[in-house]
Order: sequence, then structure tokens, then C-alpha cells
Amino acid sequence: MSRERERRIGEILGLHHIKIPVTDLVRSRAWYERVFDLDPLTEFRDDEDGVVRGVSYRSKGELAIALRENAAAANGIAGCGSSARFVKRLRGTTSVTQVTRA
Repeated sequence: MSRERERRIGEILGLHHIKIPVTDLVRSRAWYERVFDLDPLTEFRDDEDGVVRGVSYRSKGELAIALRENAAAANGIAGCGSSARFVKRLRGTTSVTQVTRA
């Protein structure tokens, strides 16, 4: 076998981005931008009323985050106990932010 390890069917090689459904985009944007120091890249407006219903952010490292206002989807995952850890490295210092959604 070569130095590069053999790839298996279904192996996850990485993630490009995640889209998070939210019930209130304005409130969620403020929180994500403050906690994770995110810079908006693109806003997505509703075709019918022109209201911003989604936002994508500049990637921090290898993973990009997008928020999409979708109350039904956000309520559908409520109570699933999802959590994530965001790791940030800056000048030799590593910080971890734990995010838990009950």
C-alpha cells in the first residue's frame, strides 16, 4: 500500500460548510458574529419580499458557516441536544468554544 492511506467507501474526508436553520435570523446573526467573530460574505434575500433570509460567512480555516431562516427546520431539530466545538488557533494559543443546543 502507498504512503497515502487507502480510501474506503463512505469515508468522510472533510467538510466544506454547514448551513444552520434558525428561527430568527437577526438575533442569530448577532450571536454568531459576536461569539465566533464571523464576517458576512453573502446575504440571501427572499425573491418575493426582498427580506434577508440567509447569510453565509467568510471561512475561518477550512469550514464555512451559513445561517438560513427556516422556522420549521429549526424547530424540527429543537431538543435533539446537538453540540459543536469550535477550535481557534492564534499565535500559538488554542481556544475552544463549546456550543450546545438543548
